[in-house]
Amino acid sequence: MTIAKVSKEIKKKISQENIQIRRESSSPSFDINSKEALNFVESAPDGKKTKWKLKGKKVIITHSIKPDDLEKLDELADSMGMKRAQLINLLIQRALINRDTLLGNR
Repeated sequence: MTIAKVSKEIKKKISQENIQIRRESSSPSFDINSKEALNFVESAPDGKKTKWKLKGKKVIITHSIKPDDLEKLDELADSMGMKRAQLINLLIQRALINRDTLLGNR
């Protein structure tokens, strides 16, 4: 089987025809900064702007901790049959529920 070589003239003509087709089929201009466009984007599930980076329904944070404290936290989590993140979330929830006691506001 022989494959024919396409001449430069044919390639150029095909390219010009493709450009012409794209120009003819291009959609009318649309202002992406219009209120309508912004409302459309924000109504999409992934279009809402938040001040936090989300992973599913949770916010991703970074926290620094002393290595000794991290080791103790991991040991406690293991002894409770939990993962570190689960324990941290549990402790935060308990602190928020008992915040008056923590702050000395009985």
